Amino acid sequence: MNKRLIILISLRFLISSKGTTLLLSAISLLGIFLSTTALLLTTGLFHGFEVSLKDKILSTTSHIVITSVGGDIDDVYGKIKKIPSVKEAIPFTLYTGAVSSEGIMQVVNVKAVDYKNEDFRKRIERFLVDGNIDERGILIGDGLATTLGILSGDKILVISPLARRGVVGFIPKTKEFRVSGLFSFGSFEHDFGLIIMEKERAKRLFGKKFSLEGIEIFIEDPYKADPLKIILQSEIGEGFIVRSWIDLHKTLFSALQMEKIGLFTVLLLMVAVSSFNIMSLLFIKMREKIKDIAILKTYGMTSKDILSIFLLQGIIICVMGLIAGTLASYILGFFINEYKLISVPSEIYLVDHIPVVIEPPSVILTIMGAVGISFLISLIPARKASKERIGRILRNE
Repeated sequence: MNKRLIILISLRFLISSKGTTLLLSAISLLGIFLSTTALLLTTGLFHGFEVSLKDKILSTTSHIVITSVGGDIDDVYGKIKKIPSVKEAIPFTLYTGAVSSEGIMQVVNVKAVDYKNEDFRKRIERFLVDGNIDERGILIGDGLATTLGILSGDKILVISPLARRGVVGFIPKTKEFRVSGLFSFGSFEHDFGLIIMEKERAKRLFGKKFSLEGIEIFIEDPYKADPLKIILQSEIGEGFIVRSWIDLHKTLFSALQMEKIGLFTVLLLMVAVSSFNIMSLLFIKMREKIKDIAILKTYGMTSKDILSIFLLQGIIICVMGLIAGTLASYILGFFINEYKLISVPSEIYLVDHIPVVIEPPSVILTIMGAVGISFLISLIPARKASKERIGRILRNE
């Protein structure tokens, strides 16, 4: 039978719906539309959060970190600076200490760097919110400054855990520093738990023991950090540990990925539930068009043609709902992003709002899943309609 004729008959059966069948057609279409919109928007929000989180992490933390476990950092630094893809390389020494002001004490990480390093100055200036870089002073996070109740230009006491023997016993080493500037990275660990000092001054206060030496590396394409990490590890040899930002945050992004897959699967079940309305519709359609089936078979239509007509009706409803749902999700996503409608506390989630980023693979998987489910669901009533015999139909009617 002519394929064009089968399509025309399928459309005719859909358009001629009245009463209960018309209502059920509308409910089936609405169910697919709503479930598709919900699926794409929700997965888009999850992906948008992941993208925003990655951008935030990559803007504030190093792309690759090399830490020394006995190797000479100065030798490695010279090799790294020769790599074309490396934009910035900042040697650092990390200590643990405390700061105190007006009776308030806070344990902090102390990052000691060379203030003359151009890469360091270029990077930290992007995040300075007050003050400047002064070799005699220290830089602290704006969150820590608020906790201590100080401003740029005030003095605070920096305390080293390494004690020295005095007349009354062991006394922690302390030194007063002026806060020359405040920075804001937008993350709790930096803004509330980090101070930056000039390398030589930190060495005199904290000594050489109980410290961690390393190099922070920033590259042109952060998503190529893993291949570069492997190259660096092979070139610099033993005595160093090389980790990329992916290694440092692997647990977080693995958890997000698993949640996204789980959520997609659950929401796809909504599409399956909505598709059952199509099955009910086609069963009613079959009883409503039973005479038409007999007439079409009398004129030479085969059971396969009848099967195609009813299958096509279910797929048409599904595709119409999918198109409408996909368009609606993109339109709603645009307004959510434009007006930043989904706000979240930045001190907890690192970002102040969650955008909707709908991935083409998500759209393709949704379409394939929905059409596949609708096909299987429509196959049951379609097979039932195709097996109706002309003699039995005419006898019963």
